[in-house]
Amino acid sequence: METIVNTARAVNTLISLSQANEAKFLQSITGLCAAAEFSDEITGQHILRVNRYSELMARTMAMEKNTCIWIGQVAAIHDIGKVAIPHIIKLERKLTARERREMEMHTIVGALILDKMMELHVEEPRMELARSIALNHHQRFDGKGYPGLSKSNGELIKLKSRENEAYEGLSPLKGKQIPVIDLIVSLADIYDALRSKRQYKAPFSHQEALKLIRLDDRSGSTGEQVFSKEVFEAFMDNHQAFDEIFLSMSSNALNRS
Repeated sequence: METIVNTARAVNTLISLSQANEAKFLQSITGLCAAAEFSDEITGQHILRVNRYSELMARTMAMEKNTCIWIGQVAAIHDIGKVAIPHIIKLERKLTARERREMEMHTIVGALILDKMMELHVEEPRMELARSIALNHHQRFDGKGYPGLSKSNGELIKLKSRENEAYEGLSPLKGKQIPVIDLIVSLADIYDALRSKRQYKAPFSHQEALKLIRLDDRSGSTGEQVFSKEVFEAFMDNHQAFDEIFLSMSSNALNRS
């Protein structure tokens, strides 16, 4: 919990100092995202690309103007919870079941960090959007994602703890329980992860990433099952623009499609 409070206070100070200046606000958001990226091997370019993909999708789906702008500013906050688990992120082997559960808690921790920021009186509506994204970007439309947030009667719990045990026996969100914006960021993040070089894999080409999003032969899941028909079709209508964004904003792009 100390990590959550300290991170929230630091970012709260940055945002409070910069609210009068939009450029400084965006610098503060980028710094918050970078805190998470430093605990992973992905780069600052990933932050900017996820924002661009997400804004493109929101505009394609004719979302409200401010929503399109805001998702393009805060989408990359999705992994802020990773600041609490650098020891897990850095492991260069398959995670144990216990480590996997701890890793999945970065969604809860991210939401708790943003909750704490809002408790500290940051009057910034984009933080609500960022919180939802941080919490739900690993949910799946078919209900096979994480974290578990729903009781057996469908009632959603309130976040109080960062301990795994507090969420045992709960079900992931499913279908319309998941905000469309969170599914958009999920797809944007997965696409960029597929295209990017990691310690454990070479970068995939655009066509390889497209094939896996359409039908993941590792799990048998289709894009519609994971992201919803609406979000998947919006991606398919714009997938070439995703490739263009990646190539124009990457220093290590795989220059083949």
